[in-house]
Amino acid sequence: MFKLKPKTPFKQIHPHSGIAAQFGEPNHLLDAVKRLKKEGLNEIEVFTPYPVHGIDAILEEKRSKIPWVSFIAGFVGLLVALLMQWWMSGVDYRLNIGGKPFFSGPAFVPIMFEVAVLFSALATFVVVWGACGLPKFSSVFEKDHRALRSTNDEFLVYCDRSDHRFDAARIEEILKNSEAFDIRVVGEL
Repeated sequence: MFKLKPKTPFKQIHPHSGIAAQFGEPNHLLDAVKRLKKEGLNEIEVFTPYPVHGIDAILEEKRSKIPWVSFIAGFVGLLVALLMQWWMSGVDYRLNIGGKPFFSGPAFVPIMFEVAVLFSALATFVVVWGACGLPKFSSVFEKDHRALRSTNDEFLVYCDRSDHRFDAARIEEILKNSEAFDIRVVGEL
């Protein structure tokens, strides 16, 4: 006989671990990320209090497709509003008001705009949640004492242990040479 495994309502969360380091200057952070990429590391995450120019190119981040989703959803919303108003005032419930045409475009513009914005906002919200993997019920930084500083006045780089080129000693050496401070193990190595 075989036993059935109980189903969990959420997908299994695998704990991550790695090495994190704080930086006081964005230039030092950029230097460290360049050196880590030269070593062949790909599982690098950077947390900064504001956008740092050039970090996307170094990390080889691709341009997001979320603006296209927003545009298409907004256009669909515009068409839905136009068709809805055409059907309601021009076909289903025709009222002659002051001799105006049943399908009057200028009167429909505000509703078309509002529905386009609504569709675009809702689609963007859903896609961003999906792309970010939200909701997240745990994080490698939950118990890290310095991680929140990266939203205020410090810069954080994190190298995940799941990278096939992960070598803790070599990463620590690179981070020390790049003027990182508070180099630490996050999670369990």
